[in-house]
Amino acid sequence: MVGAKDTYPQSELIYNMKTKKQSGFTLIETVIYLTLFGIMFSGAITAACGILESGGRNNTKAMLQEEGEFMLAKINWAVSNASFAEVSANGNLIGKVYSYDFEFKQSDDDLLFARNYNSEILNNSAVRIKNLSFSDISSDGNRQKGINYGFDLESNTQNGSILVSSFRSIAYLRK
Repeated sequence: MVGAKDTYPQSELIYNMKTKKQSGFTLIETVIYLTLFGIMFSGAITAACGILESGGRNNTKAMLQEEGEFMLAKINWAVSNASFAEVSANGNLIGKVYSYDFEFKQSDDDLLFARNYNSEILNNSAVRIKNLSFSDISSDGNRQKGINYGFDLESNTQNGSILVSSFRSIAYLRK
């Protein structure tokens, strides 16, 4: 029975190892969990950056749209209320509304509105105006005199890319 005594503690040890619950993670499990967490975290960071960049681009688009509509409205108001308006030899729009003379012209990256020789910049500093153009629409028997005009606005997004929006319209002088 000596042999049986020797084997008994060993079989009890094996039995205890099989039934004993281990607490904690193995090294391989920890590495796998960290890798999965890293993949999920990098995906979340990428998605968040995309959302922020898209939001900045949309804000810039909205600002360009508001600025463009404001400038179109200002030119339209001046032409439609003008008793006289035409494109000058240097390509600027000149005219007369009520008792004052006006002029719209591009100066560097700004749209200037001069009224009785006092100039004001119509666009904000974050917006640059490009390709400002005016052309006369002559009146004939059925059409009244008008001005065809347009411009491009550009601005930088938060990440530095450039957005450009084009604006075109026609305004007719009052009769």
